[in-house]
Amino acid sequence: MATTVMTAMMARRTIQMASLNMGITQRRISPRRRHDGLSYATVTATSACLDDNSHVNVLKDDLKNIEKIRNIGIMAHIDAGKTTTTERMLFYSGLTRTVGEVHDGDTVMDYMEQERQRGITITSAAITFPWRSYRLNLVDTPGHVDFTMEVERSLRVLDGAVAVFDASAGVEAQSLTVWQQAERYNVPRIAYLNKMDKTTANFAMCEQQIKEKLGAEPLLIQHPIGEGKTLKGIVDLINMKKLIWENPSKDHGLKYLATPLTPEADGQLWKHCDLARSELTEKLADMDNEVAEYVLEEESTEGAPPQLLVEALHRVTRDQLGVPVLLGSSYKNIGVQPLMDAVLQFLPSPIERHRPQVDLYAPNFCALAFKIIHDKQRGGILTFIRIYSGTLEQGKYLTRINK
Repeated sequence: MATTVMTAMMARRTIQMASLNMGITQRRISPRRRHDGLSYATVTATSACLDDNSHVNVLKDDLKNIEKIRNIGIMAHIDAGKTTTTERMLFYSGLTRTVGEVHDGDTVMDYMEQERQRGITITSAAITFPWRSYRLNLVDTPGHVDFTMEVERSLRVLDGAVAVFDASAGVEAQSLTVWQQAERYNVPRIAYLNKMDKTTANFAMCEQQIKEKLGAEPLLIQHPIGEGKTLKGIVDLINMKKLIWENPSKDHGLKYLATPLTPEADGQLWKHCDLARSELTEKLADMDNEVAEYVLEEESTEGAPPQLLVEALHRVTRDQLGVPVLLGSSYKNIGVQPLMDAVLQFLPSPIERHRPQVDLYAPNFCALAFKIIHDKQRGGILTFIRIYSGTLEQGKYLTRINK
């Protein structure tokens, strides 16, 4: 077995060159990295967390609570809106001060000159940002078939993924490809129907295609408020709340209004959503024992406690029995914050993703190098690694076991 020295720079890289050049955040590099996370540069930034308490979370330099880490990826067919969605996430988390746009060539994630000129993602890019006291390590993957290997090498190190679909096109060719790649590595997924502001958007069609073409069981947890150009918000079916973005173009969707959905004030919308919530509960009862017990005891699928549904959706998603489906329009700044909340609620943490091969080495250092790039500014060859156990320190000797 060959023994090599991996530099600290190689172990600390998941940041984009564009982020550094823009001078958006203050970054502090630590020489030690704990287990169960993607290797990354530590970011000090505030989260623009927009819950009812309007609290602000700060990303701290510690990994003691592994349950509050999410290693996720964004995957989709080309032009479904992956990078646009990611740029909104970075803005709402407080990591960036402005919203990058693909057509303007100023995004953080598409940092290569070729990507900005063509308006497409060519290479997978990773970044770390905070959200509601959680740490999200996110990988934005290409959607073009020519760069599908970038998706392949990224998915194998993720604990969960967000599959983005164009709501007017449904399941497209590359959507099927990346979905099958995620199946190969047993990656739990949630679905996000983007571009709901299009006049041809049809979430019922997308739901049907997810079931027929992907062989997955869609679990619709949101309902649109308005259609096409009149889209102004979504209904949270779990909590039966209306989420309205009143001035999404003015403040980039930073603020939204959450109000209860009532039969008196909302009439037909309430009827549709109440029926959809009952159907969601019924589907979950077929997949989750705790929901099944509730339905049997109450002899009804109505009025299930929100926390019961959230916990059931987490288990169902983790075990890949169903796929939560969310709605929105990232370009119009509608629906991204609830998507970020769904990542925390439904996708698993690193400790929930058991990998038998890691047991052979734990608690010693065990990691997988999944990507290598050349960057003159950062010292030449840089290696992206996923650390599964142990600690990596500067100057530490590592053994490459698969040579």
